[in-house]
Amino acid sequence: MEQLLKATSAYKILCGDRGNGKLSHSYMLYFADAQNLRSALKLFAKQFFWEDNQSLIDGECLTDFKIYPEKDKKLTAETATQIVAEGAIKPVLHDKKLFVIEGFNEASPIFQNKLLKILEEPPKNAYIILCVTNINKVLPTITSRCKKIRLQPLSNQQLKPLLNNFSSAEADAMLDIAQGNLTKLLNYSSNSMFVTVYKNVFTTLTQLKDSKKLIKYASLFNFSKTAFEMSLEIFESVFRDIILLRLKKENLIVNTQNLSQIILLSQDFSCDMADLIIKKIYSIKKQLEFNCNYVLLVDNFLLYMLEVKFICNKK
Repeated sequence: MEQLLKATSAYKILCGDRGNGKLSHSYMLYFADAQNLRSALKLFAKQFFWEDNQSLIDGECLTDFKIYPEKDKKLTAETATQIVAEGAIKPVLHDKKLFVIEGFNEASPIFQNKLLKILEEPPKNAYIILCVTNINKVLPTITSRCKKIRLQPLSNQQLKPLLNNFSSAEADAMLDIAQGNLTKLLNYSSNSMFVTVYKNVFTTLTQLKDSKKLIKYASLFNFSKTAFEMSLEIFESVFRDIILLRLKKENLIVNTQNLSQIILLSQDFSCDMADLIIKKIYSIKKQLEFNCNYVLLVDNFLLYMLEVKFICNKK
């Protein structure tokens, strides 16, 4: 994984800053893939301790390297005050002190505003990395004071060697849905249900014609919450492909190995209707976060999909 990350432009940017002696006092490292972001963080942090970066791995420089939030704690206003205060204290073992804040986009506006002080007037030897999976949740006053480094999704060619235990068709299906997101790919490859759920999605889309068969097809996904969550990711990718096909952007389609089925499905759903279903998927994902009854949500989603299809075909 480290070798893959070293090949990214983001890593080269930071290495260039370090090599030129132009490290910024504040970086915003952002990427939607939390797993990839965490792996990158460990690698990127070493660049701030170039002369003795092995000590970062061995935990010897924890006095000069702080990660927040601490285990089982949240980012509070008091945490921000602590970071600002510690930033003013000189490093102990190195010529730099590094603060890393994970999940910064989940921090409250109060926390973010309190942290502004160290970003506006950074102490000489204090550096900070803000890790973000959704940059839209970060205050503009914060983003404007950081050098932003965006991690690009890894290519299918880079990721495919991780799937040597699967057939080519199974690996391609996982790669298609993951779209360079390492977190998703690892979840799919470690879950024995993925291949079955993937097939069930296309079976349902092509064979579920009316509500009389709703119970039959709902049973393909309601045997576990994990199965339903995976199916939602796949359903979403299919409806995005339908929109792309309708817009004559075939080169952007994800599920290329099922192109013939996507073409048939695009005859049943307009762009607007496919977009409605994608919005429904997002709504259901939110409900799942609050532990709503996923069995009922499966029925609700499939019924909604049938209703949208019926409305579309009547027009």
